[in-house]
Amino acid sequence: MLAERVIEWTREWEQEGFEKGFGKGLEKGLEKGLEKGLEEARSSLLEHIEQRFGPVPDAFRERIAAMDSFREIMEAHARAVTAPSLDAIGLA
Repeated sequence: MLAERVIEWTREWEQEGFEKGFGKGLEKGLEKGLEKGLEEARSSLLEHIEQRFGPVPDAFRERIAAMDSFREIMEAHARAVTAPSLDAIGLA
């Protein structure tokens, strides 16, 4: 009886450990995926701006590097498409 109970507890602990580990792994994977996506979006924005206006000042690069939401990046990208000048993008 006791041996069966110990086996049952061991299985429960293993399951709890698996669930915790799986949850942490999933969370970490999502965070890495989000950061990689943001990094690629920032890179795309910078590349687009450089294609339109040539080399950009360090202040622009720093501002783009600091962007931490897809919405912010996409709004800047939309402005960059129609902006008549680098300053009109509004990143300085």
